Amino acid sequence: MIVDVHAHLSPPEAGARFPMPPSLLDVEGMIERKLAAGIDLSVIGSPVGAGAMAPIPGVDNYAQPDDRLAALHDWLAGLVAVYPAHLRAWAYVNPFGTDAQLATARDLVQEPGFVGFIVNSSVSGDYLGAP
Repeated sequence: MIVDVHAHLSPPEAGARFPMPPSLLDVEGMIERKLAAGIDLSVIGSPVGAGAMAPIPGVDNYAQPDDRLAALHDWLAGLVAVYPAHLRAWAYVNPFGTDAQLATARDLVQEPGFVGFIVNSSVSGDYLGAP
């Protein structure tokens, strides 16, 4: 089995809010392209949670309300449930996020379908070693 541990998809809600390539919104197309390349399983997630995948002037991709992150994780869990042979998910965590966001991410990796965390090494110019 070949596993791609770094695949990205965006929920339709993010596609409606932000400009992004249509391929990031095409779940079945991504699975088909991966299978054609010999990749059986992809671990999906977003390095910006429910934010935009590209920098957008005036948008702070890391300032996200808990309900928007919850909706992202629910969407990821739903995809894994629909495509269990081809998808697993990363739980997004902002290492500088709220205690509630950190606890939610911790709890997510206990759920079936989530295999770990996706965490950036820096957020808004602060690196993991920052206070």
